[in-house]
Amino acid sequence: MNKRKTFIIGSIIGFIAIGFLTMFFFDVIAPSQYTVLFVGSDQRGTERARSDVMFIVTIPKKADAEPFFLSIPRDTKVEHEEWGLQKMTHFYVLGDRPDDGKLLGNIDLTRTAVEDLLDIKIDATIEVTFESFAEIVDVIGGASVSSRASTGQKFDGVDTAALTSGALSGEEALVVIRDRFTGGRSDFDRQADAREILRSLITQVKDPAVIKEVLAYFKDSDQARLDFKQTKLIRFLIGAGVSRKGKVSIGEMSEDTIPGQGGRIYTPDFGKELYYWIPDEEALQELVQEHF
Repeated sequence: MNKRKTFIIGSIIGFIAIGFLTMFFFDVIAPSQYTVLFVGSDQRGTERARSDVMFIVTIPKKADAEPFFLSIPRDTKVEHEEWGLQKMTHFYVLGDRPDDGKLLGNIDLTRTAVEDLLDIKIDATIEVTFESFAEIVDVIGGASVSSRASTGQKFDGVDTAALTSGALSGEEALVVIRDRFTGGRSDFDRQADAREILRSLITQVKDPAVIKEVLAYFKDSDQARLDFKQTKLIRFLIGAGVSRKGKVSIGEMSEDTIPGQGGRIYTPDFGKELYYWIPDEEALQELVQEHF
């Protein structure tokens, strides 16, 4: 074998080896999962924004592990070192905020409160208002939610049970996730609908053109905010790409809400008893260990 052939074969073997080593390197350094906090802002009139709908989504690097979708009830009881007894929704209102407007709230305080409650680290945060949520749904191409029994009542003049077949527009999806109390529904029913709608949106965001359009929306809008560390996201995406052999789909998602029970507790800041969702700490710890 002449030197030229030897050089070519050696180069090919070298490139293959470097490729395998690179994939192994990114698979090793990539985080095992990527965790995103979704916050829906409920801002009314001249009031400061409160968090309305709140979820954690954790996406595993490995293809054989299911993503997990955790609802955080807005009334979740939190004992905070600085702010004392609070509902989780209050942290979006409290303290300083990164902008002068009232449409979005204190995401930094909210994120640390969620991290402390669950004893996890959040990699990225997504915030939307009612208006920007509807617009983002339309950018993605619609959402979906499974059929529910008609309550015979309407929310904002709309029978939400009629909005459960086919793709929902942004305005229709917004009506569904805002419906809490018609026909004996509860906030947990609304959370279930919101989880399903958001899951349908996440699984649709595959087309690079759609991703680019959504990112451009967040960049230009004053009613939506996206925060993430680019380096960590890139490491995760490469590691996940290697582990998943290039498959984009995240597949089926398991879901749950913070375990606990409702109860009324006297709250000094308000001078009266308020309703709280009181976490079952043992059950919550088991849930976090299993999924996070």
